[in-house]
Amino acid sequence: MRNLGEITKAKNLPSGSASPLILPEPIVSLRPRNAAEGDLLHKRRGSILIACLIILTTLTVYGGVLVSVVYERSLNISLEVDRLQAIYLAEAAVAKSLHELKTLRDANGDGLGTIPKTPLGKGVYYAVHDPGTLSITGVGESNAVQRRVQIKYEGF
Repeated sequence: MRNLGEITKAKNLPSGSASPLILPEPIVSLRPRNAAEGDLLHKRRGSILIACLIILTTLTVYGGVLVSVVYERSLNISLEVDRLQAIYLAEAAVAKSLHELKTLRDANGDGLGTIPKTPLGKGVYYAVHDPGTLSITGVGESNAVQRRVQIKYEGF
């Protein structure tokens, strides 16, 4: 047993006297008993450090791969959004050209069914009517993406 001195005094003991607090010895000692045990303890600490470094490196690599995958996916998504916008703009150009042909009104004087570059949203669209082949080609552009839609008709 180890005597810690009079750190705290017990009060209201049956004998009426105060006695010092006595604690038992710890079961596991952190101090090595001899030199060989001390070397073994230091080797264990070193192996735990190496294991922690390996785990930390692995987690860092996984984190880097995850960030790279998320970044690539976000680039692919923005490119897909531009592709969709471009195809919708090309379809809008064809629809506007068909409207001119059906109503026989050339709103801007550039030829019936031909639509000049017109901004819409974050892109532009235009259409070219070729009466010789009876076709309309609509073009939509969004950022650096361009899509074309072509229709052929027989007559109205």
